[in-house]
Amino acid sequence: MSPVWIGDGGTATALQKMGLPIGSAPESWTLTHPEAVVMVARNYRNAGADFVLTNTFGANRFRLEGSGLEPEVDRLNHSAVELAREGISGSARLGKGRVYGSIGPTGLEPAEVASNRTEIARVLTAQIEALARAGVDGLVVETSMSAMEAAIALKAARAARLETIVSFACCVVGREARTLGGESLDESFQKMRDSGAHGLGVNCVAVREIESVVGLFPTDIPIWLKPNAGIPETVASGLAYPDTDEEMVSTLSRFEIPNLAYVGGCCGTGVSFTERLRQSMGGR
Repeated sequence: MSPVWIGDGGTATALQKMGLPIGSAPESWTLTHPEAVVMVARNYRNAGADFVLTNTFGANRFRLEGSGLEPEVDRLNHSAVELAREGISGSARLGKGRVYGSIGPTGLEPAEVASNRTEIARVLTAQIEALARAGVDGLVVETSMSAMEAAIALKAARAARLETIVSFACCVVGREARTLGGESLDESFQKMRDSGAHGLGVNCVAVREIESVVGLFPTDIPIWLKPNAGIPETVASGLAYPDTDEEMVSTLSRFEIPNLAYVGGCCGTGVSFTERLRQSMGGR
């Protein structure tokens, strides 16, 4: 197996450790605390990440509604790319890291997606074009809830001529894996591959969930994995994630996926996870 690209850990998790209140939009810190956003990218790069994601998971008009940031979509996305680039360029690690534009779901229910496709395409295109103008190295349509919405985002990304990876959030019931929108994960992978995705995978799920769907990954396209540190519990100090870095990396290292290309962490993972992942799985 070729060396994988090692990715960063959770962006919101890192910002929360710096003081971002739980429940607040991480994207707002791109404008109010840019130095923190720079430091997140730099810390992950120093820890061994070959790529980092921009602080733009919810930087689309649907997700920003009611926050007062709706008019700032272009600036939020453009600035987030610049800050991530500044972070990795100031790292002590040699070589040029990559910056991938994070595109999260709109937050609409599947029925709403079906009846608002034109508007969703307009909203996601605005975000994607802003990321493209800022010079991202690629895009990640992540934590995708449904193949229907992911297909809309992928079409807009393809129009921008950017390498695009589609990553689903999923659940396993019995022996069947489905997107959170209820679609077959296997069939969703096939649809995205046939629609021109450059990579496929899952994120925002526990490692044990990924372990049960490894056999569903297509074998003819790069695979992307970014697990959570388990399901969080609310404690006095905030959120506590049950899975340790050691447990997660040990499980990830056992996966037999010849076309595994990108591995990082999602919610609850941090710099120590990236360091351990780099030590175990190498990297580019």
